[in-house]
Amino acid sequence: HQSATEKTTIESAGSHWVDELSNQFRANPELDIVTDGTVSAYAIPTFQAPNVVLPFASDTQQFLSLLDVTAEESCSIRLASAYLNPTPKLLAALLKQPISPVLLTAGPLSHGFAPKPGVKRRGDWVPKVFEAIAYDLTRNYNLKIRCFEREGWTFHGKGLWVMTEGGTLVAAVVGSGNYGHRSERLDVESNCILIFPNETSALQEQLLEEWERLNKYTEEGNMETHPKPLVWAGMKWMRQ
Repeated sequence: HQSATEKTTIESAGSHWVDELSNQFRANPELDIVTDGTVSAYAIPTFQAPNVVLPFASDTQQFLSLLDVTAEESCSIRLASAYLNPTPKLLAALLKQPISPVLLTAGPLSHGFAPKPGVKRRGDWVPKVFEAIAYDLTRNYNLKIRCFEREGWTFHGKGLWVMTEGGTLVAAVVGSGNYGHRSERLDVESNCILIFPNETSALQEQLLEEWERLNKYTEEGNMETHPKPLVWAGMKWMRQ
């Protein structure tokens, strides 16, 4: 059964973003926000493009605003990114969370740039750099990182899951973003923030099942070995 505290968290987090959704569309009086209990989810589409001044809040701004709400409501978050390389603003938002977030990323075996037998590529060094970034996040910021490792598979999962203490999914983000330096500063990104006003729905169950499937082949990152100087230099270059 849902506790009174958890019910308050769902209603409060949801109301923050129902208000935000209303603000998104307030320029068009013909669009109404239905709040009569028949809605499974509210969807807030987001977008950003490099060197383009948008007439609305960018994807990054919306995402950081959502993390402000999760911190205020003491939600727990799970973040997946195939190329985990958070910007200073995103890192600060993650560290502000009262419940330590779980970060899921590609391990060396299932990384998109993992070396392939018989194939030599210039990008074979890239997984080592992302290992260095994971090392930095765990050792210097005490963040929990899980690595997807499955023989013959490449990990390219991405998204955000926002949960109450009791495990109810109250919000999620789906789309193209990788939540890193390149994604924020160089790439065109389009995501969708989903806000769930109810305790459960078919969509919430599907998204939770997706998180469990991604976690099935993960393990806590082994960050015992300090990266070599050349790899460390590559990490600093990627963060510029």
